Amino acid sequence: LYQLNIRYLTWYLMVDTVFYEKPYISLYVFLAGMHCILTESVTKVPPYVMGFIIILCLENYKHYVSDATYNEGYQQLTLLEVFKALLSKPGSRDRFFEPILVNKRAKRRANRRGARNLRRIHGDAN
Repeated sequence: LYQLNIRYLTWYLMVDTVFYEKPYISLYVFLAGMHCILTESVTKVPPYVMGFIIILCLENYKHYVSDATYNEGYQQLTLLEVFKALLSKPGSRDRFFEPILVNKRAKRRANRRGARNLRRIHGDAN
């Protein structure tokens, strides 16, 4: 199953790159290819592949961590908050981190038709 998934994701990424769905990825692949052709060197391909993987990781980070609609309002720590916390004394009562505010998910309502069918089975019909 994972091989099929990897094959599908690779195909999807190639199609997105060719049709400029994500222009920055297409530009990166184009410039990397042109640089390899210009220098006539295949040894530069692995660093460009690693850069491509880093771009994909940054894209995932932007979507899953930075996007407030996906993670229900959770905000990541800023660099300033982390820096102040690292430089502070362990016993100080200064608050360097903002409180975490995460919205609760709404509970799903019970299936009313299922409850009605159970009452009907037990003889407690409306």
